[in-house]
Amino acid sequence: MAPSTSAPRPRPAKTIACTSIHATGEESQTRATSDAHATAVIKEAQRLKALREAPKQQEEDVRLDEDDKQLPHSKPGRNRGKGVCPVLFSAAKTHCDRAVLLPNWCLTPMKRIDQRKMYSTAWTLEKGTMSTLNGGSFLKGVRSVDLKSVPSFFTLNQQNTWALRIMKRVGLRIEVTERLIQKLPEAELTDTVDFTSCAVVGNSNDLLGSGHGPEIDKHTAVFRFNRAPTGTFEEDVGNFTTIRIQNPERSGWCEQRDEILLTRGYNLIGPHSENCKVVALSPQFNFYSKTHWSMFPPPSFEPHVSTNGVAHLKMSTGFLGVVLAVHLCKTVDIYGFSQSSLHYYSEKATKNSVEWIHRHPWRPERQCLKTLDKLSTVTLFA
Repeated sequence: MAPSTSAPRPRPAKTIACTSIHATGEESQTRATSDAHATAVIKEAQRLKALREAPKQQEEDVRLDEDDKQLPHSKPGRNRGKGVCPVLFSAAKTHCDRAVLLPNWCLTPMKRIDQRKMYSTAWTLEKGTMSTLNGGSFLKGVRSVDLKSVPSFFTLNQQNTWALRIMKRVGLRIEVTERLIQKLPEAELTDTVDFTSCAVVGNSNDLLGSGHGPEIDKHTAVFRFNRAPTGTFEEDVGNFTTIRIQNPERSGWCEQRDEILLTRGYNLIGPHSENCKVVALSPQFNFYSKTHWSMFPPPSFEPHVSTNGVAHLKMSTGFLGVVLAVHLCKTVDIYGFSQSSLHYYSEKATKNSVEWIHRHPWRPERQCLKTLDKLSTVTLFA
């Protein structure tokens, strides 16, 4: 049967009574008046609360401003921007490639850490040993208002006024004076070091006979640790050193005067800085490295618990160097990290060396290194 060719019927017109429209308008007007009244009440309550809290906040702001007046304010360095897209870059740097996704237990970038949680965890871990050296005294000076905005500095430098203000508040042995300020670097490491390509050279004896030396020296920045020498070992470890990360008991030893010696002890930057350039790691990075695995426990790992009840989840100095490198460097090559208890050079045993195997979470560190090795920007050679 052929389809009908007649025109379709027009839709019936909808009619709405004027009374209905009028009633709806009244209801809408009543609701709008009620909402406006409620909004006004809420705003007035917020205004009164702000007036009550204003004196306290103003007093705190004035105090912080007064503290800052006594601290230096340096201009950013000229070389800022080198290595601006490190392996673990900040999400704020939108010109970088897509952010690297790593398991939280392996590495969570410092900028993404909940600061209140981090310092609360640090307080719990440090409460038994509140010494100046390990940061306990610094923690005593951290207030709630300080945690509203914590800048992500990796070193204690003249621009890190957040840390300097707290150090001054608690009166740490390293007094925040003009003399000390002059010994601090003017700005962050990224202002003076080219972090385009980095080599992190561990101390394991597997480096002997490796022949990695010439390759290591081709990097724009080379990280070494403690008192690891290059002399007579150049063929295997190279002879170029940019940064040397040191435990407090080994702070101050350098092969060349232009090496940057990074120490965890804030009170060690004065004594040795006449011969070597000693720079303290920032409290921010120190506490990040100490608390990371307490906040993000490695799976299927039971840490060793010492006699004072503290679980050993603090990063080793070597692994801390890797963590620092992936926060700063565009590419990272890792050498000499077989985790052997033997070094490629002779050195006296450290105190408590009998507990070396329990001192740090070696297995999670190794697993995290293997995870990093899967990235296109990181290569693990041992």
